[in-house]
Amino acid sequence: MSFSRQITLADVMKAVDPMDLPGTTRRDVLSAIRKVGEVLNRHPAEIPADPSRLNACLHEIAPAAIGLSQQRWSNVRSLVLKGIGLVRPVMAGRRITKLMPEWAALRNQVPTEAGRIRLGTLMRFLSEEGIGPDQVTEADLIRYRDRLFSESLRRGVKKTWDHIIWEWNRAVREIDGFPQITIDRPSGKDRKTLSPNVFPASLWSDSEVWLDRLQGKDILADGPVRAVSESTRKTREYQILYFASALVEAGLDPNSLTSLDVLVSPENFEKGMRLLFDRKKRQKTSHLGDIGGGLISLARHYVLPRNGAPETDRDTILARMRLIVSRVSQVAEGLTDKNLDRLMQFESPEAVGRFLNLPAELKREVESGKLPINQANATADVALALEIAIMAPVRNSNLSQIKLDKNLIRYREGYLLTFQEEEVKNKQRLLFNLPPETCAMIDWYLKTIRANRLKGETDALFLGEDGLKPIAKNTLSTQISKKVFQKTGLKFNVHLIRHATSLMYLNQVPGGHHVLRMVLGHKSIDTTLRSYSGAEAKSAVAHFDKVITGLRDAHQTQPNRPRGRPKTSQPQDPAKLAQAVLPDSGKLPKRGR
Repeated sequence: MSFSRQITLADVMKAVDPMDLPGTTRRDVLSAIRKVGEVLNRHPAEIPADPSRLNACLHEIAPAAIGLSQQRWSNVRSLVLKGIGLVRPVMAGRRITKLMPEWAALRNQVPTEAGRIRLGTLMRFLSEEGIGPDQVTEADLIRYRDRLFSESLRRGVKKTWDHIIWEWNRAVREIDGFPQITIDRPSGKDRKTLSPNVFPASLWSDSEVWLDRLQGKDILADGPVRAVSESTRKTREYQILYFASALVEAGLDPNSLTSLDVLVSPENFEKGMRLLFDRKKRQKTSHLGDIGGGLISLARHYVLPRNGAPETDRDTILARMRLIVSRVSQVAEGLTDKNLDRLMQFESPEAVGRFLNLPAELKREVESGKLPINQANATADVALALEIAIMAPVRNSNLSQIKLDKNLIRYREGYLLTFQEEEVKNKQRLLFNLPPETCAMIDWYLKTIRANRLKGETDALFLGEDGLKPIAKNTLSTQISKKVFQKTGLKFNVHLIRHATSLMYLNQVPGGHHVLRMVLGHKSIDTTLRSYSGAEAKSAVAHFDKVITGLRDAHQTQPNRPRGRPKTSQPQDPAKLAQAVLPDSGKLPKRGR
């Protein structure tokens, strides 16, 4: 069957419908295509039968959020691909071709089961093509990659290819007789920084002095009034590397950047900020403001004082630097557009219900005993972490590092969750009296999950793989994001929980910023107002409309009855009057008033 335009799923249905396929295949394929249209809320005629484009859409779907099991959703994807394969070339989701003996011998030498599975798909593809280990070329491997990306509905094709690259290159190094073709592994990020080793060591020794001063290690040195945290120190260190790399991109020799004096000289500061502004397509961003502000602080407290510049010269230089930063930076007011878009997911009451009840659902899943031990432990971590984050909206760095008897304190009625000033980003002490449901989940977790994972003495609530150290915050964050998406279809990062629950509160209590300020630990009400400015506008308008509508209904009066003779409706037809039957008096009756 040929098409002069792009094939759609409607075309696939039209082509498959008259086919004589074995068993219930025809019916199942058509049903799967209709299900995909239903899930995407689009007619099959609007959905291109292009595996690469379709895969990008289906990858965003969480089966549980649409009421399907993972197995059923996998079957739907497989059947849709099968249908597309009946009208155009596609890559089979599962290959059953027997390996060539040469490939089978090499595969058996791969040390891990995961490696044998990952390389097996590539080796079967090459076996189908009749290409042996002594014949394979880099072009063959690239052809497999291109088909994997363009003709497959496999979930996570980028990750699949990355795993294949890693296993193939490992086999090249470790297995005798394996084809000596190394596959280039592309970087997952567009890196904007050079290696620190590119720059003179003197730049980093100078930076260490400044960063130590930022942390207040020399209390008599000129620096910020309040010492910065370790995470802020790492951010400032990265900003120095980021700006130095930008200067190299602008044409400077990296060996010329021998000190921080050279880095933030007026000429180089302007050159670097111009390049970064152009890189952002001349769009003002808060990112540029952060970098510029950090460099201004460096110049003000470190570089200019030690150079002995006169006070007037310092003021002139700093004023120029501030002017440049003001023209390339955007002052953040409220939530970013990206976060606001993600919070729109919670406009649906159904989504709010799924999210708020997810901790209890995950707990029941663990208690069912159907999960493998490692998966059960990870699911229990997510269940408790979500429950705590919902009822006590703390930052992820605090959530993952909760310590028993220090942060989580047991008392007669339940648990207190507290963080001292030095543990919190904005140096504000936090204190939460956890509700009974949360306390019950903590007791369950400590007795049935954590107790079985302990490998020694530790006060960490959430344990890492070794059973001793606290879980890494990025690990817990990733687990939470993946599990929430898998179960609810909601896409967001862990920090967004603070915003989501705050917005839920404001939707129910418009203008309740003072309570929210105390819950979130903001120093000033201005921070709370600025953070959620406009986010609760929809609920505020709905509340306003409800009040005004209620007042209008309460004061509504009955319409006045009309006075005087009622108007004649329509003039009567003379012909009908002539045919009217006269009463016995011989006179027509008078019209009633």
